[in-house]
Amino acid sequence: MAASLFAMILTCKANEINVTPPFEFQPAENSFDVVIYCVPSQPIKSFEFKLSFDSNLLQANSVAPGTFFDGYPTFFSAGIIDNTAGTITEIYSLIIGQGNITAPGSLIIINFTGTGTAGVSSIRIYDDGLTNETMYLVHETNDGSIQFYNGFLPWDVNQDGEVDYLDCSLTIAHYMDIVSPPGSQPWDILINGVVDYLDLSVLVSHYDAHG
Repeated sequence: MAASLFAMILTCKANEINVTPPFEFQPAENSFDVVIYCVPSQPIKSFEFKLSFDSNLLQANSVAPGTFFDGYPTFFSAGIIDNTAGTITEIYSLIIGQGNITAPGSLIIINFTGTGTAGVSSIRIYDDGLTNETMYLVHETNDGSIQFYNGFLPWDVNQDGEVDYLDCSLTIAHYMDIVSPPGSQPWDILINGVVDYLDLSVLVSHYDAHG
């Protein structure tokens, strides 16, 4: 009975398409890669999706195939980049002939460059699909976001070049404050309009760093 239940749980688990990493900080003029990663729970033969991003904060340079279909002949479309609209459309790939994939891997790798403006951009997946040989499969998508910064690091709350107890004290003193507009106060580290445990987590993870 236990083995049967375990098999049912595995069968019901959805395939995933994830932006990796789900959140990251970047200097505002940096070039960097974002990976779209697939965690299959069923055999996968093809994928398709579109992406959107904030074109005021970043521009897409290129789209390259990941490792997901390595070892198989494929038909790959790197998509159409529109840096004015902030979209990449018509991204897809499929195995030509026999074969499918059951191991996790990267679907695509996108290279971006920040425009030099501070702020947070989402990387959103939409119009997405995964298929086996005959049908579309149930799946989940998990978007990501990138926070761009200029000058002092976001976790150097008092901007003195050190991340120490003073930064912690300031952030704790404003814990659960609502900040409007988001990011207008330095203790709103994640620029999301509220000072909470997420801001403290970022700060603590960079404690004793030089700003």
